[in-house]
Amino acid sequence: MSSFGLESLTWNVPDAEFTRYSSLGSTFETVIQYLFQNYQSLSLYKEANGIKPLCKNDSEVQEYRNFLQELLKYFNYTGE
Repeated sequence: MSSFGLESLTWNVPDAEFTRYSSLGSTFETVIQYLFQNYQSLSLYKEANGIKPLCKNDSEVQEYRNFLQELLKYFNYTGE
C-alpha cells in the first residue's frame, strides 16, 4: 500500500468523520470504522486528485479490503 494510496483512501472519508472528536485517537478510530463499515464503496472511491479511480480492478479493491481488515485488527489489539 503506497502512501498516496493511504492518502487517497482517507481523502474519501467525509470531513465530518475527522471533526467529530477533538482527540486524535478518537478521530483515528472513527476514520478506521467509517472505512471498514463502508468498504463496499471502495470501487467508487477516487484518488486524492478527485479524478482517477482509487482501484483500477477487483484485485486492488480486495487489497484495500484486506488492508482495512488488518488495520482494524491491529488497532483493536489488546496484547493478549
